[in-house]
Amino acid sequence: SDSGFGYADFKAGDIESTGQITAVGPLSLQNLRMDATATLTTTATTEVNLDTFPLLSYRSAKYHIQASQGTNYHACEVMVIHNSTNAYFSQFGDIYTNTSLFTLSVDTNSGNVRLRVTPASTSSTSFKLSRNLLTV
Repeated sequence: SDSGFGYADFKAGDIESTGQITAVGPLSLQNLRMDATATLTTTATTEVNLDTFPLLSYRSAKYHIQASQGTNYHACEVMVIHNSTNAYFSQFGDIYTNTSLFTLSVDTNSGNVRLRVTPASTSSTSFKLSRNLLTV
């Protein structure tokens, strides 16, 4: 299929499905939460929050980030972890069509871990992401 969705047999307790499973909103499976957050579009080169999550609830996150700027595209994956005081990240798998469209950073602020992005240009840049969160 070209839909981008996976098909599989699934059984969890009394819930059973064969075929496509679609979750509207976040999907939580015991210690894992999977969801896609809203998009962000910016026309500045100032650092902004791309995503936040509560540090008391989740210890780590994995992101798939995609940026678009005209006909230029940039995608990567990011792992984030924190120790309740500081946040750390590893960015990998970067691929882009012409030039890098952004830089990333992380920090903790007011009980949240923040994934921050700085666009490389003042041209309109749109970001999409998906994330998996693991509980503390």
